[in-house]
Amino acid sequence: MVSDERIGDILVARGDLTREEAEAIASERMRSDTRYASIALRTGRVTVPEALNALAAKSGYPPRDLANIVIPKSVLRLIPFEIARQQLLLPFAIEGRNLLLAMANPNDRQVLEEVSFATGLVVRPHIALHAQLATTIIEAHCATGDYYFGPAVSDEKRNIAIEQSPIVDEGYPIVLETGSDDDEDEITIEVDSADFVAEFPPGPQTVDSPAIQPPLRQQKKILVVEDEPQIQQLIFKVLQALDCEVIVASRGLQALKLIKIEKPDLIVLDAMLPEVHGFEICRKVKESKRFGATPVLMISAIYRGWRIAEDIKSTYRVDDFLEKPFRVAELRTKVEQLLENNSAALPTSDMDSMAKEFFNEAIGAFKQEDYAGAFNKLRRAEEIEPFSARVQFAIGQVLEKDDRTFQGMYHYERAIELDPKMYAAAQNLALLYQAKGFKRKAIEMWERALLSAPSTDVRDNIKRHLVNIL
Repeated sequence: MVSDERIGDILVARGDLTREEAEAIASERMRSDTRYASIALRTGRVTVPEALNALAAKSGYPPRDLANIVIPKSVLRLIPFEIARQQLLLPFAIEGRNLLLAMANPNDRQVLEEVSFATGLVVRPHIALHAQLATTIIEAHCATGDYYFGPAVSDEKRNIAIEQSPIVDEGYPIVLETGSDDDEDEITIEVDSADFVAEFPPGPQTVDSPAIQPPLRQQKKILVVEDEPQIQQLIFKVLQALDCEVIVASRGLQALKLIKIEKPDLIVLDAMLPEVHGFEICRKVKESKRFGATPVLMISAIYRGWRIAEDIKSTYRVDDFLEKPFRVAELRTKVEQLLENNSAALPTSDMDSMAKEFFNEAIGAFKQEDYAGAFNKLRRAEEIEPFSARVQFAIGQVLEKDDRTFQGMYHYERAIELDPKMYAAAQNLALLYQAKGFKRKAIEMWERALLSAPSTDVRDNIKRHLVNIL
């Protein structure tokens, strides 16, 4: 039940504060514009359980002490770090179809609805301390391993969590989570070096003479990009019945990674997606030499009518269009036609060889300080590898060295968009934003660099640097 009482009054009524202490905290709160419970905790006048119980009585939501929390990383990743940090949201468990979410303001219905829509789960909010949330969100996303453990979690509780097996929900198609498109660590240096430019990254790698050739793929591979779980499930079942290998994605960035990794024979693409619009994904695919021949079937409930369908086909080179709601037979027919008419692009091995050649030539030009030549070669590599974070990162470095700083920043941003874990791109961006006087953007980039820092020493160095900026 929600209480109209102030936090201080609740703490006094519970005997956790005297009236004089409550008034002193209220006075300090007015001077510092800091939350009441945070001041009470900082001054040692109340304990964490006392503050949480008062917040729970005030808000009507169950409390959650984040010092004793264990969070599976798979749950943590349901909300992107930037959104979690900005909105102070910490998903910490899934119970059935319920997502348990620690929040500073659990009464924010708009945020709850957006999280529920994005995850497809019923959100069950819990109240948490503001200061604990801000710290725990960063620490949890920086933690290694399959779990984040709060600082007060016992060894016994840690061992139990580690021994548990992950639960797979058999009722939905598996949504593939993919990591970086390049596994090698970037070369890094101390973060206080103001003129840092990372070593030019290696080009796309190919295997020249594999010992065992992989079998020829008989099944057609289809990537379904749809953020509505029910429609995603429907399309998944229909296409599986066609004896196709079906891969699904529910977000734009995830789709871009899967296109590069899986090289599908057909993409069934929703127009409205989180992170990257379906039109933008289609544009990237069709402008690519490697993927340009891949047919795209776009589906949408927003864009309707034959005129807009023709505009979408001509402008974004969509191969076919399907309005929601659609008939299963119509979906099946369009998919079969697109797969049958799909013309083969240049073989992957040839494309890999061309991209590697352009990349190596760019390295040579870069070392000779021929930045115009390096840029042109990297643009050729980009045409073949449009979803390569390394290519975008290299373009950013060339432009930065050629004193085209803001253009370089754009390509560093694209590198991070394609690979959020690319530490060198986040670090370079942070340094450039800082040098150009964009303090808040620099802080944002240092926080992103913190998440992908390759070692504890680098993370500690970034934290010290952030403290100095703040």
